[in-house]
Amino acid sequence: MAEELYFFKIDEDVVRERLPQVLSENGISSYQNFIAEHPYYSNGKSNNYVDYNEIITKIENDIAQLTKNEFWTICNWFYNKNELSYSHLGYKVFEEKTDIEMRGCGIILFEEITSKTIVRKFHKVLNDYEIHLKKWLEFKTTHKEIELFLNYLICYTGELSLLLNKIYDEDNSKENIEIREEIKNIKTTDSSFYHDLALIQIEEEKPFIEETIALSNELTAYGKDTKIRIGMPPDVTAISKRKDELLTLANLFYFGIRLKKDITEYQGFVFRLHSY
Repeated sequence: MAEELYFFKIDEDVVRERLPQVLSENGISSYQNFIAEHPYYSNGKSNNYVDYNEIITKIENDIAQLTKNEFWTICNWFYNKNELSYSHLGYKVFEEKTDIEMRGCGIILFEEITSKTIVRKFHKVLNDYEIHLKKWLEFKTTHKEIELFLNYLICYTGELSLLLNKIYDEDNSKENIEIREEIKNIKTTDSSFYHDLALIQIEEEKPFIEETIALSNELTAYGKDTKIRIGMPPDVTAISKRKDELLTLANLFYFGIRLKKDITEYQGFVFRLHSY
């Protein structure tokens, strides 16, 4: 099953002016019909139930008042409507049409993760952060809350990359110079708190990380030294999976850099939707 994560910026002035008009349009594929005909959204006894008039009122006042489920219905409607109209032209075409229409209404999809593995690694880092702070990030957060979390993500995945590179004798690589510079910038701009938090998490996980690398190195040596073998060790898949998961986690460093850059000039809410 696909598992994806979407990040939206909101142009509040455009949302207030355009979105209620678009959602109020009549027709077979109207938003109101979409809600009324959808069994999840129209059932008053369901936890997914939404009220059309309440949604319009919230948007006219402040889109940040929307619940996650209410915001989901809007995104789903844009997606489904354009899929019906443009799917015959190919996935890329109707995806672009959807993006253009949503941007025209002030809802801007600016980042997405389309890999289940990477989505789960992102949530692993987010969950660790929330546990450390004893504070949970809602699906809609201020740009500053996201930026502070990204400081932690960049420091954590950066330190993980430095540790992995050290084990692989790549301690002086160009990548390491870039990582150390990013961490230095965060410590200079926003204090060392998020880096210190990341180091605490790395220290907790270090035995697992070092064991994984040791097992991986043994596996590599086994493959090189054994000229004739009937089969690899029975735990080869588990070892390879552990190593791959660590590398995937470390590579979130670059996603964190990109996401932080995307919101540098942004002052509004960031909406985060998890599809699974």
